[in-house]
Amino acid sequence: DGRFEQFSRFGDGIVQATFGPDGDLFLVSLQDAPRGSIVRLDADSLDVNKARTIVPESRDTIVTSFYHSPPSVLPTDSRLYVIYQLGGPSEIRVFDFDGKRCGGPSLPAVSSVDGLVRLDGDEILFSTESYVKPPAFLRFQPSSLKTVATKLGTDSPVDFSGVKVVREYARSKDGTKVPVNILLPKGARRDGSRAIVVYGYGGFAISLTPRFDPLRELMLANGVVYAVANIRGGAEFGETWHQQGNLTNKQNVFDDFAAAVQHTVRRGYASADRVAIMGGSNGGLLMGASLTQHPELFRAVVALVGIYDMLRVELSA
Repeated sequence: DGRFEQFSRFGDGIVQATFGPDGDLFLVSLQDAPRGSIVRLDADSLDVNKARTIVPESRDTIVTSFYHSPPSVLPTDSRLYVIYQLGGPSEIRVFDFDGKRCGGPSLPAVSSVDGLVRLDGDEILFSTESYVKPPAFLRFQPSSLKTVATKLGTDSPVDFSGVKVVREYARSKDGTKVPVNILLPKGARRDGSRAIVVYGYGGFAISLTPRFDPLRELMLANGVVYAVANIRGGAEFGETWHQQGNLTNKQNVFDDFAAAVQHTVRRGYASADRVAIMGGSNGGLLMGASLTQHPELFRAVVALVGIYDMLRVELSA
């Protein structure tokens, strides 16, 4: 009859919704599932309490960022495509409408996916990129399980073919394992002699995913190692990972970042007296806290548009 009808409120844990081919709704729910589950809601009743769980919570996290567009859950004729966050990198998982796992697309190592677009039938188009490969759109054909490159993509102005990406885990002060993504220049050895730039953020449930940046070639070509730390405060491991790094738990963010820096030195990727760190906004706050708490760890600090007046923003990060 042309009238809007509200079916979800803050307390029910629904954070994302999309229509299926028959008009039913597929919802991402955080209710008793901080890493996310998918429930199916009858569009005729719109009673969330009667929604049926299709994909239960798993050890990995369904991407539900508030700024994520196109959506991270995409129904087709008979398939449900879901983007999962894997602690920084991400992947696409495929289910039927009963929640049974189906074959999915092939993806590069340590990469991120985005931009799900429905094509004919159950085929989709999606975007992928990594630290060393620029964004490109691929086509997935579920009937043959083939992932095919398209002509939609970005040409890189630089050559990253010799750059090696290593993903390791630092151990924070409380024992938590923290992912560290390390970009090594061509021919680099773990001899403890190199300079390194370590980037961090750790707030607002924002995940640092693998992104291609040709400007990093300026550092890598001059032998500088570059690293990205997936510290708490983000959503790399779901809402729990976020909550473990905000409000009264904010110190965990600073401890995680210090551990990530120390890990790169201990593993011989960089020299202890050639460490630089960088972050912006909430990451600028991280830079200020890191410099204050551990001035002995860094020789250079780049803080971009940092948040430092915590008497004003103590409840926001």
